[in-house]
Amino acid sequence: MEIYRKGMESLNPILKKQLAEKAGQVNPPDLKPRSKPEQVNISQQAKDLSRGMDILRNTEDVRAEVVAALKARVEAGEYRVDSRKLAAALLQNTIIDL
Repeated sequence: MEIYRKGMESLNPILKKQLAEKAGQVNPPDLKPRSKPEQVNISQQAKDLSRGMDILRNTEDVRAEVVAALKARVEAGEYRVDSRKLAAALLQNTIIDL
């Protein structure tokens, strides 16, 4: 496979700069140096989201003490589920998801 570079300089400014440097030109006339560095602005919402994701990454997925307490109650026969509350919560979550 052959790649032809003829005419590609206008499509890729990086390639154009590289070719100019190889030819010994420090700053070719059509490649002007930037007067100030490029800058990226990140919104407050994106910063908050990033901060929240960092907190989630550093938080344990399972609260071991809560799981242990529930497990002990289930094994002792002391844990009872209120079926009406469970059904209401399931329906509420289903309605919210719609």
